[in-house]
Amino acid sequence: MTTWETAGQRIETALACAAFDPRLRGVLCYDLDPALLPSLAAWLADLTAGRGAPYELVVAGAGTSEDDLWTRVRPVPGLLAGREPGPLADLPDRVPAVVIVPDLAEISLAAARAAVTVLDSETAYLERDGVHAVWSPKVPWIAACARQDMGKVSTHLLDRFALRVDARGVESPPSAGPAPWLRAAARPAALPRLTPEAVERVVERTGRAPGARRDLALARLARALAAMRTASQVTPSDVDEAAELIGLPTPKPDGDGHATTIPDGRLARRRPAGDGRWRDENAPAGAVEQAVVEAPAARSLTAAADLLTLAATPYPEDLPGLDREPSSLRTSWVRRSAVTSQRGVPVGHVRAHDLSDLALVATLLEAGRFQLVRCPGHFDGPPHPPHLQPSDLRRHRRAEVPGRLFTLLLDHTCRKDWDWYPALAPYLHWCYAERAAVCVIEVGAEGHELAARRVTGRNLLDPRVVAALDRRPGRSTPLAHGLVLAVDALRRYLQRDRAAVDEALFVVVTDGRANVPIHNSMTGETPQAVARKGVDDALAVAREIRMMRKVESFVMHPRPYAGEGLVLELADALGAAVVPGRDHVEGAGAVTGDG
Repeated sequence: MTTWETAGQRIETALACAAFDPRLRGVLCYDLDPALLPSLAAWLADLTAGRGAPYELVVAGAGTSEDDLWTRVRPVPGLLAGREPGPLADLPDRVPAVVIVPDLAEISLAAARAAVTVLDSETAYLERDGVHAVWSPKVPWIAACARQDMGKVSTHLLDRFALRVDARGVESPPSAGPAPWLRAAARPAALPRLTPEAVERVVERTGRAPGARRDLALARLARALAAMRTASQVTPSDVDEAAELIGLPTPKPDGDGHATTIPDGRLARRRPAGDGRWRDENAPAGAVEQAVVEAPAARSLTAAADLLTLAATPYPEDLPGLDREPSSLRTSWVRRSAVTSQRGVPVGHVRAHDLSDLALVATLLEAGRFQLVRCPGHFDGPPHPPHLQPSDLRRHRRAEVPGRLFTLLLDHTCRKDWDWYPALAPYLHWCYAERAAVCVIEVGAEGHELAARRVTGRNLLDPRVVAALDRRPGRSTPLAHGLVLAVDALRRYLQRDRAAVDEALFVVVTDGRANVPIHNSMTGETPQAVARKGVDDALAVAREIRMMRKVESFVMHPRPYAGEGLVLELADALGAAVVPGRDHVEGAGAVTGDG
């Protein structure tokens, strides 16, 4: 079995296997620096197309639309312009392409759908904008993603990336192109044959994997490794080498509820026995009781165990406790006003019924199809404007954007023994029900004593938002700096032209004690004599939020205490309602800051 000395060698071996088999060309690199993706794409193109051969680099990011991937505009003699298949169409007369995804957790909906469509597919069809194409997808995809962000990625999308590699420790791209022997091995004359023992080892190493994609991926990877060493058949050692490459754990001993080898050399299959246990299908009828073993009970992972397990498996989507967005490959449902219909990134075009939000290029392309019909001598005489009709008008079809914003400022120093989840539950429920964008500002977190920090997410299920709610408290409270970050976030979301939100909910959880002035947060200097300087800075910034439209503010404090007047001062500056987090008088309700 081969042991890779460096993470760079592991990446190069994985890309070589992807060049060998087109069905392995979905490569997912965990914890890889996105800046290295163009160099890896060039290395892979050099391996597949030849040294110095031209290739097209396609970036699938957060702003990628359908028009960027499936069709493109081209000049056509006798017409204004035409369309042709986009970079994903692997046609014989096209320059080969390589798709890179800087962050799979932030990929756009259009790019995610494209990856699900073409990766690991035998045939792809394109019927769009009058363009027809059929091809066998061979375009490789190289994606980077942090392990802690796996909960943000659709399981359907992850399932399409057959080859997964741990890229921790890769700090520089490959220094040179692939060696000549590696190029030759990537195009073998004959495919190695899988032996029955290798097939059994594949099933043994993958266990009870959902579906058949993981079994096939491991078998194809083992065959690629065997082909690179010019072997005529795939042996169990090749399967073990492939499992080590992607980081599959060693099979557990018998009794864990997984597949195991029985004395006659066949592979024992276990099926549910109906009583919470697993029964051996190959066992004789008289020996059923000996073949029954207890199934492992599901257990929730602690934070430390979760991190260890994330680093040990190439399939972290199987771990319990990962919150996911339902129907993440569909356009999310949001309640919107008519004013917000022209927001969002353009993802296509449809026929227009008025002159608002016109797609000029699509309109001209539609009109160009009929210029010779409407004016036979249009291109013969002197240039003149195109002939447009109302039926030619097209408008943008835009992706949905959140119409609501939930901004939460958490003062960790006021929590201590207080469980703030019940008090925050109504606001978190509103955020989830409205599909609101989320901005969490942490104040007084451990390790961030002088400055606040901000976390933004597309929705409440972002793992970073969940982690922010459980942060350990520090020893100081830079409340003024946290309010500065809140002002900046609210202004960006409320004034970003087409993507502006309709309503913003701002919840401040604090006891009002601010002991770090803004000057110290900006400069990093430890404050000496603070007095009321930090409080006065916080009140001054809070008055700016009070002047903002579409912002509804609430101030939540843990319990009555000697300095409760600071909370009332902050609520008055914000124009917010005061919500006691606990130990409040029954029936007292909320106290407005305006008195």
